[in-house]
Amino acid sequence: LGGAIEDTNQAIRIEPKHYNARINRALARMKKDDLDGARTDLDDAVTLDPRNPNGYSVRSSLREKKGDKNGAVEDLETALRIAPKSWPGREKAEESLARLRK
Repeated sequence: LGGAIEDTNQAIRIEPKHYNARINRALARMKKDDLDGARTDLDDAVTLDPRNPNGYSVRSSLREKKGDKNGAVEDLETALRIAPKSWPGREKAEESLARLRK
């Protein structure tokens, strides 16, 4: 995972507005339990592309992992609201949202 993080660091140095690199680095940081670093990357990704549901979806998972159920629900609701009907993450997001609302 260290190599993945360094690769994404380099991509972000070259292109600071690289959305996918921020998401990928956040995922790698989450696997290394660097939840604060992952949160920063996900907040940056959402700021860079607020119309992309993927950042909200991943951030929802992080918020749930940190015990922020309300924040996780909020991010999933946003992702589902802005996502096209054909979004590949829609079914998983809907299932997660139903589970969190129980």
